[in-house]
Amino acid sequence: MLITACQNKTSTNSVLKIEMNLSAFGVESDGFPSVKALINLKTDSSSCKKFYYSSEYKDSVYSLSNSEMLQIHDILKNVNIKKLKNKYTVNETDQPRSTIIFYTDIGNVIVDDYGLKGEDPLQELYEIVYKL
Repeated sequence: MLITACQNKTSTNSVLKIEMNLSAFGVESDGFPSVKALINLKTDSSSCKKFYYSSEYKDSVYSLSNSEMLQIHDILKNVNIKKLKNKYTVNETDQPRSTIIFYTDIGNVIVDDYGLKGEDPLQELYEIVYKL
């Protein structure tokens, strides 16, 4: 086990689990997948399901590597999750959307990000979890 939970440097709360729903619904490309990910930082485990709206592409399931899990732990050490906005949006249409739930020992933080342009650590998490 890497670490029992991810302790935030700027806060006394710990991120225990992250649920990510990266939706490609409405995006103008059938080859752009949606991803549902569950990252358990307490047990250092993950499950990511990649699926497409077109049957032309095959769905798949994958886990994050130990290195990727360590990256997530490192990223979250430097962020106060409670300071993230609840909603990020762009003025363009047909953009992907993510809903991320950070489960902490003192409550949940839910972030809706239309356009996937939210501030860090969101961008870094997308890069780790989203695999084309």
